[in-house]
Amino acid sequence: MVKKNKIYMILVLLWAVTFVMSGCSSTNSPIVDNSPVSEFNVLVHEPGANFEEDLNYFKLADTEVSLAGKTTNTDESGVARFNNIKSGSQTLTISKAGYEDFSQNIDVTENALPAKINIIQVNSAKLQPNIREFNLANPENINTSIEWNGSNNVEGLYRILSDDGFDTKNLLDSNLTTFNKANSTLIIDKQYFLNYEKGDKVEIFISFDQGSDSLLTINIVENEIEEDAKINPSKFDFNIDDQKDIETIITWNKAGEVDYIESEIDDDYYDVDIKNDYILNEETNSLVITADEIMSNNPKVGHVLKYTIHFDVGDPAELFVTIIGDGQEADNGDDEDEEDDDNQNGDDDEDTEEPEEPGDGDITITGTFDFQHNLPESIVTGSSVSSENEEIWQANILTKNEKNELIIRFRAGLSESEANEKVKKHGYEPIDYMPELNAMLVKLPDKNIASEEVNLFSNDPEVLSISENSQLEILDYRNPNDTYYDRQWGNPVMRLPQTWRDNTGSSRVRIAILDTGIDHTHPDLLDNLNVTESYNAVNNNDDAMDYHSHGTHVAGIVGAVGNNARGVAGVMWDVEMLPVKVMGDDGSGSSWDVARGILYSAGLMQNRPIKPVDVINMSLGSSNYNSTIHDAIKKAHNEGVLIVAAAGNSGRRGVSYPARYDEVIAVGALELRSNEIMLAHYSSYGPEIDVVAPGSQILSTIPNSSLQYKSGTSMAAPQVAGLAGLMIADRIPHSRVRDILRDTAIDMSDEGFNEEYGHGLVNSYWATNEALQVNVMVGTRNGSRFDSVAQTTVSITDNQFKIEDVPAGEYEVITWLDVRSNNTIENGDYYSSTGTINLNNNPYDFDFTLKEYNQN
Repeated sequence: MVKKNKIYMILVLLWAVTFVMSGCSSTNSPIVDNSPVSEFNVLVHEPGANFEEDLNYFKLADTEVSLAGKTTNTDESGVARFNNIKSGSQTLTISKAGYEDFSQNIDVTENALPAKINIIQVNSAKLQPNIREFNLANPENINTSIEWNGSNNVEGLYRILSDDGFDTKNLLDSNLTTFNKANSTLIIDKQYFLNYEKGDKVEIFISFDQGSDSLLTINIVENEIEEDAKINPSKFDFNIDDQKDIETIITWNKAGEVDYIESEIDDDYYDVDIKNDYILNEETNSLVITADEIMSNNPKVGHVLKYTIHFDVGDPAELFVTIIGDGQEADNGDDEDEEDDDNQNGDDDEDTEEPEEPGDGDITITGTFDFQHNLPESIVTGSSVSSENEEIWQANILTKNEKNELIIRFRAGLSESEANEKVKKHGYEPIDYMPELNAMLVKLPDKNIASEEVNLFSNDPEVLSISENSQLEILDYRNPNDTYYDRQWGNPVMRLPQTWRDNTGSSRVRIAILDTGIDHTHPDLLDNLNVTESYNAVNNNDDAMDYHSHGTHVAGIVGAVGNNARGVAGVMWDVEMLPVKVMGDDGSGSSWDVARGILYSAGLMQNRPIKPVDVINMSLGSSNYNSTIHDAIKKAHNEGVLIVAAAGNSGRRGVSYPARYDEVIAVGALELRSNEIMLAHYSSYGPEIDVVAPGSQILSTIPNSSLQYKSGTSMAAPQVAGLAGLMIADRIPHSRVRDILRDTAIDMSDEGFNEEYGHGLVNSYWATNEALQVNVMVGTRNGSRFDSVAQTTVSITDNQFKIEDVPAGEYEVITWLDVRSNNTIENGDYYSSTGTINLNNNPYDFDFTLKEYNQN
């Protein structure tokens, strides 16, 4: 499984400022003496604002402060000074433009320290709760919820180390903080607090993109943890032909009473309060589940009932009841409870019958499974990108990347020394010699040395052949030789190298790029462009040249020519892309032009009919619904055209249109932070998200034969459009593409679909191979074969299985995702096994974690 969304933020340790009213009385008793106090001061703070080189950033000048009927303003140090003011409990109010009003009663006493009050800007984010305890005896992560109030993002975390100044420590790469935007949860890893001692107070400021910082206070305690209630025994046999109540003993620990009980039988849940059907004896601490209650679930022999006993505090306990008949006894696999179980069922040793050995078809095996994906680490070497249009560097790619080593085969009879002399004479540098083949490995001379001797070397009568020292690949995957391919971090993340060994696309697949146009002269694009059918919806002509860069960048992600020793590789190495210009050179466009571009691409424009495309990519969006665009999308969708669109870059809940329409595949963006793959900080999210794909620091083509990094959901959508094209190239029907993309996606949240990641990260290898079934098999290994005695197939989205009528014996139970459906366990498949076990009881339940199979 891949980790949840993490935020990359600044963690700086700073001195812990105490934002409490230090001038308050240390007791709760009212102050009776109302004699005037000669001097009382109020210090007004703003928590954590304006990070500077001194402590004055906390203190708010020119702030109106009223106390006991007197009003004054704070000075430059943020202090409001009151003389000859009434003592006792007095009302304090604070008011400042742009800040929330403050009002509270405080105790005014002589010789008191200044009352330190913090006020925050209007629309500042807040933490709920803002005070937490960290228990050294039971370390757990610290979490808090964020009430945004207009803010959009967390910018950093800081802590003050000393009151002499900002003695700071940078924890930028500590990976101690997780931020889940979907449920507005901030989590600080428990590792951060383990070095503190009981009684310490850790005060951390959380900085947001607007408004005041919020203060999170963590009090370090060391409280012994009381154990949850337990029951013993917890497993019973219930003879359906000799029905008796069952009784277990409760060890209460911190619990005090049974709250309620739920029952579950096999896969059916009975969330029913059964308090009337159990008996609790407080003197003996025994809990009795009546036979009537057990039979009310209509159990059959072989069923297992699970009772979940909820207490007033702590975690619940579980009690299992296996249903048996006369002459049958179930083995619950718990040796420690075996004697107790017999006693509780009232069976004396002399009455116990030996269980019969199960025969063929007596055993039922159930279980669950999940997948563990090993996502590749980052291979990005460029600088980080914070905005969609920021240019990091450009690389001219007009010249092909030539090999720098050659293999020269000589005719028999030429010695190694003679071969050495000959290659040096012609300007080559010898590297190695293979006498068995009369072959020498040489390095090419500097490209500026282009002598006739070098050019004529192949005509030497002693030379049999000259060839490149070709790079060979492991056949499990295929990496292209494009110059800057190693900077395309998203391709291995989406499992494209595994996909490309069988499928690199097809020129029969047509994808329309609705954008700012495409530079049709770009050497890494021109072989995959259909310039003849270009369309400019802005000017209603056929000139779809890109003078902006966005559209060319998007096109390169979909279909830059792969394995051509230049530039980058698109998701599809072979494809027919149609440039459809719906956005002007300033990067903006109208609803009319977008709708017209959609209709054109779908072959529905009456005065410009074309063969409909297979896929439309729209890396554009608006926050407003538009019926004209929606109707055009509906018409294209009815023609079988797949439509992919970017989710938007607001970083908030609320997917942009057109991605928000039901007919559109909505794509969110992922980014890399400290080699963790997570939702990009700018990616919009919501229930309409289908899948996510890499969208940050994406290197692709731009005009003038160049490359550029860009970031945004605009870069994520074409990854998915290209993958849809690969699926169509593999003859997958258009109508099934969306469902397969969802079902095969890598779950990024541990909870299935959620609003941040949708169904997960697109998995090209599974999607193009329609890897939708897990094989569950019981059998034995015979050399390279697996001889199955029982098996079933289960959808990868079901995560649970059941095999009945399994014969007894020594077998292995395996779960296997045969990605390419070739009946061969190979690298790239997912696999898990129990090893050889003795199956001689009924039933069995297993939990499998399928991992990627790799024998390299």
